[in-house]
Amino acid sequence: MTRKLNTIAENMKDLQIKGTTRIDWHCLTEKERRLFERVIEIKDKYWPQLPPDDVLEEIHELFVKGIEIVVRRAIDLFQGVMKIVYHAEDDVFVDFIFSLRLYWFLHEVERHIGQMRKEEELFGKFEDTEDFEKAWEEYKEKLEDKTALWSQESFERFIQPFFERTRRRHEKYG
Repeated sequence: MTRKLNTIAENMKDLQIKGTTRIDWHCLTEKERRLFERVIEIKDKYWPQLPPDDVLEEIHELFVKGIEIVVRRAIDLFQGVMKIVYHAEDDVFVDFIFSLRLYWFLHEVERHIGQMRKEEELFGKFEDTEDFEKAWEEYKEKLEDKTALWSQESFERFIQPFFERTRRRHEKYG
């Protein structure tokens, strides 16, 4: 393990990143370009205002698909860079760790947003700070997962089922 870490540290010394990394228009397929062209047309048509609600409802799927494309490309880019840094082009274990951390990150974002929404809801409901604090504490007590957001404990709790499933499978098949 130490040898691998030293190799990684040594390789990173020579790593020079010039300019900025971006998702280029030319990396998109023709279908993806048409989707983004349509989104740009709609933006230009209503700029500087937002499109009306009925138009937003109609084109909602376009925006979701556009976001999905950009996120997928960003994840692929990041994963590709990580494989280069760790010299693990075909290392399934690196893919597993990357995917696991990505899913944990998304899980934590979901938890964080849920807590923020609940906090807003309670804050709007209770103007008195004492009532709000009491309601907030009651909400936190009812949470199934009481680990702190973005903590090591949260990560360990998230990955535990993966390792338990692997352990059980190993015991079953020897």
